Amino acid sequence: RIEALAGMRIVRASAGEHASLFVSAAGDLFSCGFADAGLLGHGHAIVCETPRKIASLQGMRVCCASMADSHALAVTEDGAVYSWGTSSGALGHGRSLLDHRHRSAI
Repeated sequence: RIEALAGMRIVRASAGEHASLFVSAAGDLFSCGFADAGLLGHGHAIVCETPRKIASLQGMRVCCASMADSHALAVTEDGAVYSWGTSSGALGHGRSLLDHRHRSAI
């Protein structure tokens, strides 16, 4: 049991090599783990040992999310796709970049 998520209904979870994502029934997105290259989506490279809500997605109802080894994706209820982290083209923005905060790919 992950105490930081106690009392919340988690409907989806995804794990990469060094980090994890959790989607709550309320549509909030949480991440924890190794924060290199903005992987956690918190706008910094500080390791989070317990799940923390991704504040930059506040007000957006996330329905699913996926964590890879160097980037993450989230889809909102209205169909918008957000990506962050670093990758050679995998973020969907048409170029290689390092993005510590969420960015709309579609």
